[in-house]
Amino acid sequence: MDTDSYEIQRANGDQLYVFNCFILLERNNAYTIQEVEPDVLLIGQDGDLEYFLNLRKGTD
Repeated sequence: MDTDSYEIQRANGDQLYVFNCFILLERNNAYTIQEVEPDVLLIGQDGDLEYFLNLRKGTD
C-alpha cells in the first residue's frame, strides 16, 4: 500500500483526499458509516466535508 489516500487538487484550489481501496472499509468502520446510513460508502474527505458513493440499487 503506497498511501492511505490520494490528494486531488480541485479547480478552485481546494484539496480532495480519496481513500486508498485498502483502507475504505477501515475508515467506514471507524466512523460507523454503515450503522448510520447502510446504503453509502465513505470514499474521501476534504477537511470536514466527506464524499460518499450511494450504493442503493437503482440510484445514480
